[in-house]
Amino acid sequence: MKVSEKIEILRKHKIFNTYEMLNKGELSLYYSNGGVCLSRSWQLSKKGYSFNNVPWYDYGCLSFNEIGKKRKEILVIALEYVKKNFGVTLVRGIYGGYISEEANQRIEKIIKESKDDKQEVKKP
Repeated sequence: MKVSEKIEILRKHKIFNTYEMLNKGELSLYYSNGGVCLSRSWQLSKKGYSFNNVPWYDYGCLSFNEIGKKRKEILVIALEYVKKNFGVTLVRGIYGGYISEEANQRIEKIIKESKDDKQEVKKP
């Protein structure tokens, strides 16, 4: 099944982005292109919570800034940080970014069940 087909299924379930896939307290890691005064970075967020001791301009997210390093290097550092400090392995999500294996399995289950329902309807 193509990614676009999977996304259409998720849209029918009112899931339009990574944040809507997560339950309260689940982690996600996404890339931010920065802005006028912000550097490009990987942002770690925890749905429903703000991290302590982070700058106000990061909106409660923990930033892994790209300054002086390549994007992939920072990604590895961020993923290792999550594994070490939270005991969670993040995997690539359907909308980009990274989510827990548990959240990814939940999404795949929704897609599979919707796909199965569709196949049953087509049967004579």
